[in-house]
Formats: sequence, C-alpha cells, structure tokens
Amino acid sequence: MADIIIKTDSLDELSRLFGAFDINAEIIERAFKVRLHNRSLTDSGESALTVSGDDEDAVRKAADTVKYLIRIIRNGGTVNDQNISYIIDMINDGRDTELSELDDD
Repeated sequence: MADIIIKTDSLDELSRLFGAFDINAEIIERAFKVRLHNRSLTDSGESALTVSGDDEDAVRKAADTVKYLIRIIRNGGTVNDQNISYIIDMINDGRDTELSELDDD
C-alpha cells in the first residue's frame, strides 16, 4: 500500500478541500480508487491529509489532484465538481504540466 501525506495550512482549508459531506473527497477517491484521510500532525499541530491506495501511480495522481485543488483554495477560488473533474481529466491525460502553467496567468 502506498501513502502520500499532504500538509494543509489549516483545518478550514482541509474542510473546503473535502467539501460538504466530504463530496469532493469522494469524487477523488472514486476516480483513482484511493482513500483520503484527514489527520493532525501531532509533532507540529499542523493539519494534513493522507492519500492511500494499492496502486502507487493512482495515489500519486490523486495527490497531484489534491495539490492543485489546494492551490485553487489558496488563490481564493472555490472547489467544485467541475474543477475537480477538469483536474482529474488533465492528470489522467498526462497534461498536468498545463495545470502548472495556469498558475502563471
């Protein structure tokens, strides 16, 4: 089983990422067949989430999706099913570098 830990700035950021009733997390979990778990890093008191699953490539892709969504949140945007699906499609098509270029606009 593969795991990737992603730190977040706050519980609010984590809450916005997961969405109401964890609907955003469920979209990512279904798309990549992974599990997202929120967690507290007890050493530092920071919040974080863990992406875990059997397929390392799927875990990496799901983690990349989460990281792009966190960028949207930090830039004042809203996470919704439309931008989640867009990011998932871009990553699955191997076009994730184009997502990085969007940050430069």
